[in-house]
Amino acid sequence: MKKKISIIGLGKIGKKHFSELRRSDYFELVGICDKNEKLDNFARFEFFNDIENMFVTSKPQAVIIATPSKTHKEIILKSMKYVKNIFVESPCTENFEQVREMRYAANTSQTKIAVGFNERFNPTVISLLREFKKENEEIYSISIIRSCDCGEDIDIIDDLLLKDLDLIRFIFKTEISNINVKRSSFENKKVISSNLKTKNGILVNIISGSLYPIDRVFMEISAKSGVYLADLVNFTLHKITMNGRVNLRVENEDFSIRNEHKCFLDVCENKEFGNLASMEDVIKIREILR
Repeated sequence: MKKKISIIGLGKIGKKHFSELRRSDYFELVGICDKNEKLDNFARFEFFNDIENMFVTSKPQAVIIATPSKTHKEIILKSMKYVKNIFVESPCTENFEQVREMRYAANTSQTKIAVGFNERFNPTVISLLREFKKENEEIYSISIIRSCDCGEDIDIIDDLLLKDLDLIRFIFKTEISNINVKRSSFENKKVISSNLKTKNGILVNIISGSLYPIDRVFMEISAKSGVYLADLVNFTLHKITMNGRVNLRVENEDFSIRNEHKCFLDVCENKEFGNLASMEDVIKIREILR
């Protein structure tokens, strides 16, 4: 039986959740809330401008929070009064203290909070994990370039670097032992350069910012069997060995949101988090940057 769910926030990512939930195999969408949208845009789905009115009227069993991160703390606390299953988009909260506060509140109210680091479900990442398992791969080093249109409301560390730190922990099943982060700018382009080492000895270099005119997430991974070149935007994966370059299979359709919803349904049914991040994952990432 489908769980009743509502969405709070209809920005870029919120609309992606809406697009999936309107025809979901896992959830029944019973309410949509956004202070800046109009009812006419959502046809048969019940629309609200007030969060508490949405909960009282639509009575969801779970909620997806896709508003800006500066609003997450307030909305999470409000949501806990009505539901015990919350999915919140990364970076979840604005700082380490807030995420600890949210964990305490969740434990006290027996609320489960899943955090949407969407690239855990990226088709290229899924293919990369499959190759590592097949090759029983040993990893030496990783270079990551991540770029987007960083407006004034974007914090590069929160919106970009945290995603990569989570990816490193998720893909390579290791914690980060130390990190050095340097901020800089070039002609009003914001950039951070991060060098770190994982507890299992992998060396990592990350460049995050707005240097490129298009969105770009590119990983180069040096391993025992060769070098992997992973494009998380265009969904391609290549491997370079002594015998040349090989194109590895990647699904060309992005079902990452749908797969997130499937895992979130498991959370709602008191099963494991699966590939979804938990509040504990966010705390470990935030601790790295303190």
